[in-house]
Amino acid sequence: SSEIIQPLSNFVQLIGLYDLISLGKTPHKLLSETCGVFPRMCELLNQGFVDWSGNVDNLEREEDKFAHTPAGSGWRNLVHYGQIIRSKKFQRYDYGNQQQNYRVYGQDTPPPYDLSVIRTPMAIFHGDIDALSDPIDVAWLLSDESGLNTSLIVHTELLHAAHNTFSIGKNM
Repeated sequence: SSEIIQPLSNFVQLIGLYDLISLGKTPHKLLSETCGVFPRMCELLNQGFVDWSGNVDNLEREEDKFAHTPAGSGWRNLVHYGQIIRSKKFQRYDYGNQQQNYRVYGQDTPPPYDLSVIRTPMAIFHGDIDALSDPIDVAWLLSDESGLNTSLIVHTELLHAAHNTFSIGKNM
């Protein structure tokens, strides 16, 4: 991934495109209103992008969901997710060269996230058919290996729940 970071950075700066999948206020409003009139079209828009469960997700809530999503993200987030997946290490962003990593982190490589320093109680909700927070990743997060203090966590897995079920589920 380090081979692509600098060319990608140069390209992003050249075209000035720092946000990914950011629609802005007018397209969100248009998409939301369209979903109110044609909810089946919005259900089809979801397919291939997010998990969907017609058994538990409420199609009538699509209008509300599309008023706020896709919310967008910075391009470095996408690169960072790719780095984590490729390296199989839950670590900070790799700038692609030792000098930049050293300048930012004080070492040649990005350090791992130290989840043991988190002292805030939290809740983790995920669905068993959610591809973005799949059961393997959640199991790792809740394991001793992650370093997270699990006594501070309330954990709930919902059956037949997808990624958007928590915002548009029938019984939420």
